[in-house]
Amino acid sequence: MNLRLRSISGMIQRHLLIQFRDLYRIIDSFYWPIFDMLLWGYMSEWVSKKDGTHSPVFMISVLGGIFLWNILYRASLEVSVNVVEENWSRNLINLFSTPMSIWEWLAALLTLGIIRVMITILVCAGAVWLLWSINLFNVGTPLVWCIIMQLISGWIIGIFSASLFIYWGYKVQSLPWPLGWFFAPFSGVFYPVEVLPLWMQKMSTFLPMAYTFKAWRGAVVGEYVTPLLLRALMLNVVYFIAVCMLFSFMFKRSKVHGLAQLEN
Repeated sequence: MNLRLRSISGMIQRHLLIQFRDLYRIIDSFYWPIFDMLLWGYMSEWVSKKDGTHSPVFMISVLGGIFLWNILYRASLEVSVNVVEENWSRNLINLFSTPMSIWEWLAALLTLGIIRVMITILVCAGAVWLLWSINLFNVGTPLVWCIIMQLISGWIIGIFSASLFIYWGYKVQSLPWPLGWFFAPFSGVFYPVEVLPLWMQKMSTFLPMAYTFKAWRGAVVGEYVTPLLLRALMLNVVYFIAVCMLFSFMFKRSKVHGLAQLEN
């Protein structure tokens, strides 16, 4: 194994050890996704029964929406919170006294995001199957593409949050948790964005998540959703490149002032 891969692997192993030795992190990985599925699942079941249709379409749309939202949110947190964690443990200076580059660090964080998303998929999809005997993956390939789009969108939000933290430090250390939720109303997690006020609809056109959720609802009823997924992909690629450049810029600016100032 070359030095670069060894650095990435070491970072991943370090955070995984913390993940599975910390009761709070274990609860966070399982409790909140299951809680979301229970809350929104039974709400959607009640609504579908109340309107007299007993149609599974609404329930599947809502369950799939919260499933995809959890993927985005968990991927975002895994990137941004692990950066904050390095600062809490006073490890940033030690980290970059090694030959590891910023891109190797970022690669490790993105890989951790993939691992967290895999756990989220198993937990959420398993809960839906056990509680309502619904297999979300019956929707087929569109769901796989929706998962990929949400993973990338989560990375983007996480890297953006980490970029702000790597420059401003403890002043914005609580930002990772609310930042993802800021985009939720504009993304149409549970409803079409067409019901939003016009100014919110205009904002949603710039969010890849809005196209992903719309594609999911369309796929549930058998619509052709490839154009929506391509728009989501295009925006994700543009934003991903932009936030990686921002992360590099903020890191270099922070090094000028000294990484130790992040802890103060």
